[in-house]
Amino acid sequence: MAYSSTEKILRDQGIRCTRPRIAIYECLASIEGHPTAEDLHSIVCDRYEHVSLATIYNTLTVFEETGLCRKISSSAGSRFCSADSQGIHVHLRIAGQDELVDLPLEYSKLFEGLLDEGLLEQLGRSLGMDINGLQVELLAHQHDDQA
Repeated sequence: MAYSSTEKILRDQGIRCTRPRIAIYECLASIEGHPTAEDLHSIVCDRYEHVSLATIYNTLTVFEETGLCRKISSSAGSRFCSADSQGIHVHLRIAGQDELVDLPLEYSKLFEGLLDEGLLEQLGRSLGMDINGLQVELLAHQHDDQA
């Protein structure tokens, strides 16, 4: 039986494939930025079928636990998700705004050379954990002439 690429991704993580999970992952992976669970709920319901908000939250929790997405908290307590869970992920947070922006990839790559490659593995071993990635959040204040 041939599986779609999304089904393969889910199965490779040991996640049971259901229509809602496939729809949620495909929407999450296709969205730029960091949608909230509520944003994702609206998009999934528009593109596919009605899925309850509880199913969205439960599925995101499964995805987070298996490394398919990451949860990012904002100052307002919003829950942002990103399907990009590999490598160093760099965000820019602008003070006074509840917005989180991905740093352009060419700048994010500059952070990769700052860490010894074995450091996260060594840290994980000493803590008895698997460290799956690194998030960097840059905090910025807009200049008055740019506001």
